[in-house]
Parts: sequence; structure tokens; C-alpha cells
Amino acid sequence: MLASERTRYIISQLHSKGIINLKDIAKELNISEATVRRDFEKLENEGKLTRVTGGAKLNEHGEEAPVINSAELTMRAKKNLNHDAKLRVARRACDYIEDGECVYLDGGTSIAVIAEFLEKRPIQIFTHSELLVRSMNNPVAEIFLIGGTYLPHYGMSVGPMTQEMIQKLHFDKVFVSCTCADIGEDCSYVNEFLTLAVKNTVIANSDKAYLLMDTGKLNRRSFCKLRALSEFEKVFCNSGEALPDPLPANFEIV
Repeated sequence: MLASERTRYIISQLHSKGIINLKDIAKELNISEATVRRDFEKLENEGKLTRVTGGAKLNEHGEEAPVINSAELTMRAKKNLNHDAKLRVARRACDYIEDGECVYLDGGTSIAVIAEFLEKRPIQIFTHSELLVRSMNNPVAEIFLIGGTYLPHYGMSVGPMTQEMIQKLHFDKVFVSCTCADIGEDCSYVNEFLTLAVKNTVIANSDKAYLLMDTGKLNRRSFCKLRALSEFEKVFCNSGEALPDPLPANFEIV
């Protein structure tokens, strides 16, 4: 991530929260605490924030909130987390897509990486993620953006209208992400009911459903059950210490 992007993200978070934690920013942007500390120092010298113990606060007379899409910055930051692993997983998942197919891409950052590989393929891509669509550059694929109630923080549409539109369609394959998963319980989870409803509607209207995740999401639970891991055609995951032995038959490790 460029220094200018980090600066915009920091200023955006300051205007949103008033005070921010150095360690949280480092984790969100997948950068070192030393880098954040230097950014804080630079911004303080420019009069845009005041450093405090463990973080920074907004100056009363600092610059106005930047006119940016904070959801887009958040997405970029999350895409940088375990980026190499996400690339391997996405590349392997794309091997299961045939030219001419109609596929649905979920709104997670793991799925956004797939779009980088698919946008030049002669296929149809449906999604409810505006950010995913905006991340494409002169795509060859035919792109369809599903509308509904727009969530600016996530850059995607949800709600009854979104689900109704999806129910009128049919997809060869859908690629979804999850918040976390527990192999022992054979369950995947998300952390919001609105996104859960959209994911379930898409899966119900697809011939095959695929789950993409990284090992950092394993051995954890959330409060919204998505579906059994065994119900997915394939679960694509990177290698890591969190993987049990033996693995479920539908897991593909890359």
C-alpha cells in the first residue's frame, strides 16, 4: 500500500473514531507498527493529528475528512492480509471455471482476488459487491451488478431486493467466503445476518458452491452459521499449521 493510501486511511479512521490505536492500524493495513509510527509522526508535523500513548487523536483544526471511499481502502487493506495465500487459492479456484459459464462472486476480499483472474475470461460474472466491480480494469467478462440496500462501509448491496433479484437468476457456480470455520463441527460462519441471507440465496440458486478461505479463519466460530463445510463442492484453503490430519475429502490445499 502506498504512503498516500495509508495517510488517507488514517485520516479517514480519525474522522470516524476521533482516536485510533497504533497496533490496530498496523494490523488493519498489514504493515509494521514502525511504519504506522512514522506515518503518525509525519501527520503530526503537518498538524493533522496529535500523537497520544499507543495511538493518535484528531486535531480540532486538522484537515477535513478526505473525500474517499473508506470501504475501498478497507478492502485494499484486507486484500493485503495473507495476499500470497489468497492468490494461490484464487488461482486454483479459477481452474474450476469454464469459459462461457455464469458465475456469482461473493463480496469478501478472498473473492475479490478471483476477479483479478476472471475479468479477462469470456464468462458472465454476477455480484452484489460494487467494490469488486470497481476493482476490475477493462474486463472482457460480462459484468452484472445486483442492486438492493447499499451498505457504504462494505461497498455492497443486501436485503430483500437483492435476494429477490438473485432468486430470478441461475448460476453455474458461486464462490463465497466466510468469517471463520470449524472443521471439527463441520460448519462455516459469517458475522452478519444480512450477508448470510444473500449468501444462502445465491447458493440455493447455483449448481455448485465453492468456499474460499485461509487457514487464519480455521478453528474459530461466529454466531451466524452459513452451512456445513461438507456441503460445498470444494473448500479451497492455503496450507498451514491449523489444518488437521486427515482433512475432509472436499478440501483442496494450495
